[in-house]
Parts: sequence; structure tokens; C-alpha cells
Amino acid sequence: MSKICTFRHNDKDTVRHFSPDEIPGYRFPENKYYISKEVNGKKVFLEYLINGRLNVYYLKDERGEDHYFIEKDSLGIAEIPYEEGIREKDGQYYVYTPTKYLGLLAYYMQDAKGVAAGDNEVEET
Repeated sequence: MSKICTFRHNDKDTVRHFSPDEIPGYRFPENKYYISKEVNGKKVFLEYLINGRLNVYYLKDERGEDHYFIEKDSLGIAEIPYEEGIREKDGQYYVYTPTKYLGLLAYYMQDAKGVAAGDNEVEET
């Protein structure tokens, strides 16, 4: 889904293929929406998850690995660094989730009232 959009207007129509360089995006009726964006120097289709003052996108790469991206007009687009790992302690192995993504989220959301990395309270209005 990230490299090519395959389109056919109806069952009798010829199948056409579009790259992220050819169209700005595509949508399935009442379903997922993909938008063309440049990531690491290449244009790809990203699944639009959240559309607002802060946009969030998803991409599954050719190895089947999940990637999430955050975008804000004033800051551009950045991949949210997230990967689980395994650590060994006292002969036991534990799955852990690094928290380095929290700094990036805090930076992108710094102007949002009542939202900050580690906040457990919601500001009342």
C-alpha cells in the first residue's frame, strides 16, 4: 500500500497503477486514507491515522515492520522512534519499551494546553 495505488473504476475498466509521485493520495470508500509524503528522501503512501493540528501516519515497510510518523506544519514530519527490545536481568529476560519517543511527542505537542510527556492530569476549561 505504501508504494503503489492500484485503481479500477469498475469491473470492466482497465487496472491502472499510480505511484506516490503521480497522485497526492487515495482513499477506500468509508475506510482507510493514504497520502503521498516524502520519507527519508523517497515518496511513499502513508496511511492517515489522525488529521488535525497534529497529523499521525502509519507505514508498514517491505519487511513487515511498523513505522509511525508525526507531522505539524511548523515542524515538518518525523518518525516516532519506537521499538520493543529484550533485556536480561538476573538470568531472566524481559520485554521492554524504550521511552525516547516521549521527548519527540512533547516537542510536537508543546503548544497543546494540558498535554505534556508524563502529565497525568487533564486541564479543565
